[in-house]
Amino acid sequence: MVETYKPYAQALFELASEQSKQDEYLGALKELETVWESTPELSKFFSHPKITKKQKQDCLESIFSKDVDPIVYRYLLVLNQHNMIGYFVQIVEAYKELWKEAKNIETIKVESATTLEEDQIQALKKMLESKLNKEVELVIKVDSSLIAGLRVQTKDFVLDNTVSSRLASMKEQLKG
Repeated sequence: MVETYKPYAQALFELASEQSKQDEYLGALKELETVWESTPELSKFFSHPKITKKQKQDCLESIFSKDVDPIVYRYLLVLNQHNMIGYFVQIVEAYKELWKEAKNIETIKVESATTLEEDQIQALKKMLESKLNKEVELVIKVDSSLIAGLRVQTKDFVLDNTVSSRLASMKEQLKG
């Protein structure tokens, strides 16, 4: 997460926390993120440096003023005033990270040489939750160059139990 976006996400998250609306605002932000991502013209419009704040504000008002939570709508206007509305998707990602942190959820990247079966995924998830004492969200990627095994990356450590890593280690030992 780029630190520039975090203060903007933090501001809304703190307000949401005071009102016990973290989940509600997360839902609203995700809906808006979907609109942003499904309408490339909208992203281009809000990112364009030659379009004035006033024009962007008018656009925000015409599209979102009636259908979005009033606090979230005002938040969009504040982002516009600070020339950050063009980074809305990144700010939503920062908000999601703050939400996960508050809920004690960690996203863990798992790379596997082959597609994992659902029971393997659940067993891995259960083991990691037990070891880390938190809920985990797995992001699984298949990478055949690993040959066999798994690479698990948390925010604090990497566990690499792949054949490709063992081969690289043996190669280094042989160079000795």
